[in-house]
Amino acid sequence: MQTSRRGVVRYGIVSHPYKSSRNDADTDNRTAQARQSPSDSPGPRHDDDLPPFAVLTTDDDRERKAETRRPGTFGVVVTPESFSELPEYAGTSSSPNSRRMSVQSQASSFSNNTSSLGRSLSRGRTDPNVVVLDRFEDVSPTSAGPFPIPSPARRPSLPDGLQYLTILTSSLPTFSPSSSSLSATPSHTPVLRVDNYFISHFRHYVLPLLVQPQLGTSTNDALTNSTRDMFEVEALRFAPLHHAICAVSALHLSYNGRATMEEALQHYHQALSSQTSAVSPDELLSDGAFLRHFLLFIYDICVPTQHEEGSAGMWAIHLNHLQRIATGRHEMRGRERLAYLVWTICELDIHACLLGSGSCGFARHVLQFNMLPPIEQQMPFCGTSPSGRYFANEIPGIADVLALNQGVLIHIANIAHVAQDIRQEAADREAVSPRVTARWQATVSRLQADLSSFWAQRCPDYLALDPIASAQNLPYRVRYVFEHAYLMYQTATIYSRTSMLKCQRRFPIANQQEVFADTERRTLSIMRLASTYLASRHLDRRHVVFPLFMAGFATTQPDVKIQALDVIKAFESTGIGQNTYATRRLLTAVYEGQRRFAEAGGKMEDVDWFEVARDRSLILINCGL
Repeated sequence: MQTSRRGVVRYGIVSHPYKSSRNDADTDNRTAQARQSPSDSPGPRHDDDLPPFAVLTTDDDRERKAETRRPGTFGVVVTPESFSELPEYAGTSSSPNSRRMSVQSQASSFSNNTSSLGRSLSRGRTDPNVVVLDRFEDVSPTSAGPFPIPSPARRPSLPDGLQYLTILTSSLPTFSPSSSSLSATPSHTPVLRVDNYFISHFRHYVLPLLVQPQLGTSTNDALTNSTRDMFEVEALRFAPLHHAICAVSALHLSYNGRATMEEALQHYHQALSSQTSAVSPDELLSDGAFLRHFLLFIYDICVPTQHEEGSAGMWAIHLNHLQRIATGRHEMRGRERLAYLVWTICELDIHACLLGSGSCGFARHVLQFNMLPPIEQQMPFCGTSPSGRYFANEIPGIADVLALNQGVLIHIANIAHVAQDIRQEAADREAVSPRVTARWQATVSRLQADLSSFWAQRCPDYLALDPIASAQNLPYRVRYVFEHAYLMYQTATIYSRTSMLKCQRRFPIANQQEVFADTERRTLSIMRLASTYLASRHLDRRHVVFPLFMAGFATTQPDVKIQALDVIKAFESTGIGQNTYATRRLLTAVYEGQRRFAEAGGKMEDVDWFEVARDRSLILINCGL
């Protein structure tokens, strides 16, 4: 199989050392079979008068030598630096050297992983049939999958802010992949059949986890104008989005043994590399470009890889592109057609910051430049509603619930940003003085007071007394939004009391015992709501996983910790990637550390979960995806 642009290898199956696969054994078996089966011979044998692969220096020599061997499997080492010369990963300078440095600085999170990688490469160099290329060589781009794509040239008159985004632009035929026209291209039929499987899985499984709250099974088929349909419609016009959809779908299927990680990676790299320079700002800011980077952002969040605290891997690079595209669309068009996804990206960005893996840059940019969409656009389009937004039974009181959710999101963004600033300032100091600690505590106290005051003022009276029970009477989607706001409010309160400073609960505060008791009540309320999701099999409520982690960390009751671990485990099988599994592993490690401290005569409050995450290489970007 041939690869497209930045063609690392010309034939073979692409593998990825940072993005681990569960199909290594299968790959080895296929490779062994390829070497043993005479029927797999590439044709007439040629005399091999060339030296080992490792010393060959040109593609022509490598291909000539490859013709003397039976097909096998090629391994490819891919790092963010591999993409350093692609303009869309360029930063703000147009020179090749500055582009390379920009990507290398953004990808600094991988620098400490090079020792283990180097060991694996050293082992590879002992095999004369293994070649490690230090740099990807540029080749002419090929068509993306079944879609033939022309290559327009860049216009030099683009605005400065858009010159660093490049996408594939083409007018693709508007037809369904299942249409009879596909029969005219038999060479592409097997590819399309597999891609149709990925598209179908994306439609029925993946997207319902990304587009929440859902509208209910009785109305899903009628949502012709919904956010859900927009992905597939745009993918018919924009081939990189098609590959991004297949990549995310294949990624999930690979964990269930119904696809291979190689298939996911092939589509991922085609989504990245099957592109050319765009010819107009409209194309740079198209729905297809926005959706593609959104899905590649999701893909890189969901892949199990080694991340370091505060690092910026490929997921962060895609997030930077999403910020540029969202800003350009806002400046050019005002109203955002994909406003719901702006909300989603903000929330994912905030969660990454709360987990110590991001800067909250996207969310803060959206707030600073007044790009936050109207509250009614928090939920997906409703194609069967005359208003396009709500069903009739959702309208009473919905504005109050949406405003409550928006306010909680903004307060959490502030908490996440301040927590990051405190951690950074602490890391920059050799010792933290009592004066600095007092300043930090005063800042945190103001954030806590602001959040508590906001909730007391804006939570509707009919929901305030017993929020969990009262929410049962709300319309389906309104209930989802309220429970989301409620969980995040409880979680943000616990987080602000336990995770802003190292060993924060050791510092004396006013009414300390009362605060401890209130924190315990909040952990129990999270457990109560999560248990209702489990009992009703609402395992799509994946926003509950991070609250469960915080409840399990903060509670002093061992049985509640065990319960939190059990509920998190129940959600593991319904995600896209393995973030929920990693979350449970981290909480297990934290619980073990707390137990050891207590048995040694110390206090569980002495355990810092950020330190445990660093020590165990369990840095998280997201808990629920």
